[in-house]
Amino acid sequence: MTTPRRALLRASSAVLLLPIALAGCQDDGLDRLGGEAPSDDEVTLKVSVSDWSGWTSPPPGYKAPVKVTTDAYRSGDIFRVMAMGEVVTFTVEVRERSVHLKSTGSFYQDGDGMGDAKENFRLPRGGRIELATPTMDAGTNVTIEDLGAGAQPATSAPSSTSTG
Repeated sequence: MTTPRRALLRASSAVLLLPIALAGCQDDGLDRLGGEAPSDDEVTLKVSVSDWSGWTSPPPGYKAPVKVTTDAYRSGDIFRVMAMGEVVTFTVEVRERSVHLKSTGSFYQDGDGMGDAKENFRLPRGGRIELATPTMDAGTNVTIEDLGAGAQPATSAPSSTSTG
């Protein structure tokens, strides 16, 4: 049986512990998986996209066309690429030590062709990642490179170039 004194003690304990419990719900700005706070920085990303096919033999000396775009991005910005004839959107989230990218399509990362295809990627600041569509006979390769702090975009609009 609960006495009035015991009920008062429980109620006052709950009131005293409430601020502690609520402090745990406070957003400290840290990414729970990566432990990185968001950043207001602008990043310059170079995105290179090329298609490939295992069914065709290119003539000697042929270089597959590579579409290259270089642009500045902030958190919440998006960019799009054509992968296997479909538009894939990437959402950019700039963090302290990396750039998180979320795509609407699945890709293998950095040659991991037998693992699970993913939609979320972490690009270290100043680094690069290589993505490939999860296909076997033909596909699209996407390379995303952070050109570093203060880098100026080479183009403000997409351009196509061939690389050799």
